[in-house]
Amino acid sequence: MEEDHLEHHIPDHKPKTYTETVRELDSRMRTLLNQSPASVNQEEKQQLEEIIDWIPELAADSELKHKDWNEVQQISTEIKSVFQQTDFSQVDATLVGRYFLLVDKLKQYTGRSETKKIQS
Repeated sequence: MEEDHLEHHIPDHKPKTYTETVRELDSRMRTLLNQSPASVNQEEKQQLEEIIDWIPELAADSELKHKDWNEVQQISTEIKSVFQQTDFSQVDATLVGRYFLLVDKLKQYTGRSETKKIQS
């Protein structure tokens, strides 16, 4: 009875795959950057930070090899740091550029993360 109330809730904004995660990192940051600096949506900012936190978990659920996962995990730590330093009221182009460079590094692993189930 009490156990019924302990269901694990998965937020609607949690991506289902590593590839989807990388797409969300790109599109959500662009959305935040296109908002008026005075009215950046804090909920959207929080959701993007949560997605950044989920990168290692979603990469682990993919077909990435251990070595690739380690690299993805390191990149995710860097992205988190850059994101936390980003001040949306006075955007620093260098930080934003670094963010998208890191997202591009993560994109390198999207093909490797897809399940390859073609067997003879």
